[in-house]
This record gives sequence, C-alpha cells and structure tokens, in this order.
Amino acid sequence: MGVVKLSEQRKGVLGNAEIASATKLRDIIKPLATAQTPSTIRIGREAGVFEELTVSPHLARALMDTLDAITDNRRNNIAELDNHLTTQQAADLLQVSRPYLIKILESRHIPFVKTGRHRRIRTGDLLAYKARRDSDRNAALTDLAQTDAENGLL
Repeated sequence: MGVVKLSEQRKGVLGNAEIASATKLRDIIKPLATAQTPSTIRIGREAGVFEELTVSPHLARALMDTLDAITDNRRNNIAELDNHLTTQQAADLLQVSRPYLIKILESRHIPFVKTGRHRRIRTGDLLAYKARRDSDRNAALTDLAQTDAENGLL
C-alpha cells in the first residue's frame, strides 16, 4: 500500500517557507522531467553526507506534478492508493462530469467495485487510468503536430 502524506500534522496547510522550498525544488527537478535519459542527482542529508539518486524522466514528471500542486496550493495531501473514491470524487479528480465517468466505468476502462448501489474506485486505479489517458492524449497531439509539420501547416 503506497501512501504519501505531506505536512499531515498541519492538516495540509503549508507555510511560506515550505512553499518557497517546494518552488526551489521544482526548479531543480524541472530539467530532469524533459531529459531523454535518467539523471543522477546528489542530495545532502547531513553535514558532509550525500546520497546519489537516479531519477527517470517519468519520476521527475510525477514529482513536478506534486510540487506544482504544492506551490499552487491546490492540494497538500495525496491519499493512500488503496483508498476508494466516490464517483463524484473520481470525476472531480479527472475533471470530467460524473455521468461521463460512469460511462468510462461501465466500459471497463477503470476497475471499480459496487457497494450496494454505489460505485467505488480505488485511487491507484484512477491515477493509473489518468496517466494512461494523459499519455495517449500527449502522443496524439505529438502525432498531429508532426503531421501538420510534414504537410507544411506549421
């Protein structure tokens, strides 16, 4: 079960110093997100103690999403991946209407369970679907741009 809790003791409220640190970290991570290969970074843990860490572009993009959320003050907690969401919570996360989400669920693109009459979606499954959807969307846009460029439209 994966879980990340940020500033839990403060109920998700980050101070200016924490937001400034997140902004600085985002600026450091940003070039790694667009790199073609994994990058190695050194992190200082204590005085004179460093650890090297390999960060893939995929991991860097995930970190960027989290840091963007923190610096935009949208959300400061990431729920347990095994938690179940209501259809409205899931629709809000995907930024789609609830009826549209129901169509996605019924077409079996996202696993769900029924509790009585209610559908529940595991957070991890929803985030996996979102990542696939976003990746497919980006690939389609890249193909479209490439086609336009080949046809002299750009």
